[in-house]
Amino acid sequence: MVERRLPKPKAAGSNPVSRSAPTGHHRSAIVFPARPQAGWRCQPGEFKAKTLDEFKAQCPPGSDANAYFRQVTSYWDMLAALVLQGLLNEDLFYSTTGEHIGVWMAVQPWVGQLREERKNPRYLAQVEELAKRHLAWRERRLAQTVTPTAPKTKAKVRKAGRASRPAAKATPRRGRTH
Repeated sequence: MVERRLPKPKAAGSNPVSRSAPTGHHRSAIVFPARPQAGWRCQPGEFKAKTLDEFKAQCPPGSDANAYFRQVTSYWDMLAALVLQGLLNEDLFYSTTGEHIGVWMAVQPWVGQLREERKNPRYLAQVEELAKRHLAWRERRLAQTVTPTAPKTKAKVRKAGRASRPAAKATPRRGRTH
């Protein structure tokens, strides 16, 4: 853990940790988690579990792969919480990283089943929300950008945004025969 400390506040009895939304210089008085060193031992793209069964086969409980998976997902969930609670500036965060989107896209196809199985409907919900917000932020930023490559980049961002949403179930249309 990398710890950054600032001078204590001058007001008697003031405790920045107990506040729901730190203000002023207290925003910087946060313990930032160190990035997992061992990390997910596979390179991006190697983790290809498309179903919960495939995930369980790749990362069985007690295995190193499962430990690495939990380490990476809990790291990004923790950082997502810091951003979503306003402790880290969203623009700064989005300008410097995007790995959480890859993590979300890797688990998105089957995380709903895992939430049900674990009886934890909020499992990785912060990563999910942050990825959605980040993709919307990219859309807004790209809309303001005029470059020769902007159309290609915009298409990639839109495609990633669509891929991060759960697929809609097909429903038959009433009253149509064709």
